[in-house]
Amino acid sequence: SPSFTIEALQEFQVLRSTFSAEFGRSTGGIINLATKSGTNQFHGSAFYLFRNKALTHTDPFQREQINKGNQFGGSIGGPIKTDRTFFFSAGEMQYNDKPVKVLYSQLDQLGLRSAPGAQALVSTAPENQLTAMSQLQSFVNRIDHRLSDMHNFAVRVDFTRNKITDVVGS
Repeated sequence: SPSFTIEALQEFQVLRSTFSAEFGRSTGGIINLATKSGTNQFHGSAFYLFRNKALTHTDPFQREQINKGNQFGGSIGGPIKTDRTFFFSAGEMQYNDKPVKVLYSQLDQLGLRSAPGAQALVSTAPENQLTAMSQLQSFVNRIDHRLSDMHNFAVRVDFTRNKITDVVGS
């Protein structure tokens, strides 16, 4: 799921155990991500990934893994004022859905379907065929301005929205 589009990633760094003082006192690891910025030339990229149920197998329980999926995005960057001010923007969207069957066959196998707890469960969440859906959107926008040979100013605005429905366990 895109919470930070890969199209905006310039470099990443994984630090383990012993870090310098700039990272403070911390245990575990630290991951640094640096975003791209614009240059004096216009550059961009685009991608599209499509999946549907005809291209996937069922899982070991004979459940379909995906109905259809679309993931697409891209980036663009360039100059606003040559050698001084640059922009960069990247976005990624992902729309997926898959069938989900809510079944209580285990209740039947154990002979518990008529138990009060099982009846409460079935009345609250009846057996049904649902379509789980996920819609994920991520955008990174950045403007860089070179104040002098030694000083730069950057503004970055990120936007992420995730909408997930009818997923088992949520």
